[in-house]
Amino acid sequence: MFDFTPSERRVIIIIVFVLIGSAAVQFFKKSFYELRPINYYPADSVFARRTHQAQRNNKIYPVSKQTEDKSHTSVPRSPQVNAKTRQLNINTANSEELKQLPRIGPSMADRIIAYRIKNGPFTSIDELRKVKGIGLKTLEKIKPYLQELD
Repeated sequence: MFDFTPSERRVIIIIVFVLIGSAAVQFFKKSFYELRPINYYPADSVFARRTHQAQRNNKIYPVSKQTEDKSHTSVPRSPQVNAKTRQLNINTANSEELKQLPRIGPSMADRIIAYRIKNGPFTSIDELRKVKGIGLKTLEKIKPYLQELD
């Protein structure tokens, strides 16, 4: 039926092997390098549990959640931190303590804590100016209530 010369048979055999080889490569490539979804839940739950434990033990600075009540009053708050008896350490103060300072609201307290977490502890009180929203006037108002940093 098919009469091929020996050289034609060799060429046909080589072509068949190349086709079979490329099909095998494609099959194994798909089976070995197929992207499978990764389940991050176990790692996330471990992270969440350890974060909660650390916050409970005060090993890291907790970031407070915004309050449900969004009402804002225009009545100025008097800080409960007394400059003569107890000064606030800016590196260890939590959100509630920071909110007691003049001109520091919930969002500003969260920004101070976020800056502290991202960049490490403050080295001086003047470094507070790097936090968005704290200018010279605000810094001068809260300086008497803050401990000097070494």
